[in-house]
Amino acid sequence: MATNESPPQAPFPSRSGNRYYSSHMETTESAIPSASPHCLNCDQSLSGRYCASCGQEATTRLRSFKDMLRELIEDFASFDAKILITMRQVLFSPGLATINTIAGKRAPYTPPLRLYVIISAIIIALMSITGFVSLDSLLADAPADQIEALQNASGLDLADPAVIEKFDSRFNTLFPLFNLITPIGLALALKVVMPRTLLHAHAIAALHLATAQVSYGSLMIPMIWFGQLAQIVGGLLIAVVTAIYIWKVLRRVYGGSIGAVAFRFAILAATYAILTTLISGLTFAIALATL
Repeated sequence: MATNESPPQAPFPSRSGNRYYSSHMETTESAIPSASPHCLNCDQSLSGRYCASCGQEATTRLRSFKDMLRELIEDFASFDAKILITMRQVLFSPGLATINTIAGKRAPYTPPLRLYVIISAIIIALMSITGFVSLDSLLADAPADQIEALQNASGLDLADPAVIEKFDSRFNTLFPLFNLITPIGLALALKVVMPRTLLHAHAIAALHLATAQVSYGSLMIPMIWFGQLAQIVGGLLIAVVTAIYIWKVLRRVYGGSIGAVAFRFAILAATYAILTTLISGLTFAIALATL
């Protein structure tokens, strides 16, 4: 018996003879909705350029290539400007970005954890490219008997280019992961000496502090081309700058008497030294053990 029912439509319509496609997928001007008082995404009432509920821009659902290019440039410029503003304050105005972020002024800044990860990734990539962190450089100043003992224990020829290449690859993979321990340890140390302050506030201070430490430490990278003396002098200068930086952060963010700041400074400096040694040693041991 004949029937007038139309066959069911495919879930993914094609261009040929499908009225569903014509009504829902056409990109003619008539298919683009005009300005609406409601968000096209969540249907909430609009009161500005962006929806207060979901954040979508109050515009038509179809974006031209010009619109997409503009959005890309705006997003990149905003992201780039935030990093520059944040890094300028983190490096040259110790504690200012921390105070503002804790106070709720977050819009002008890159989030602390994201900033630390981005800066660390950039610097670790530079260290890898320049060969600053390699098995050769790590063992350059080690006594011959220690190198021999290490080779006997590992059963590896540490002068073999293939071994060096594998070690460098593993070290540069593991170091960024273990490097995340630094801000965690600093935040916990701050919590121990100042238990009444929220751990979240300590975490923001620790992340900004660790970002500055990584950035200042990167100044050692070009020193590898100027000999051992330059590396020693550069290391001492960076240590002095770092100490002054930590002191200023503690004074600006937490305040207190000179004695209280000195006590916090001693705890924080000792924690940072221990963490640096622990992370370097742990990364070296695991990278070597997994060859």
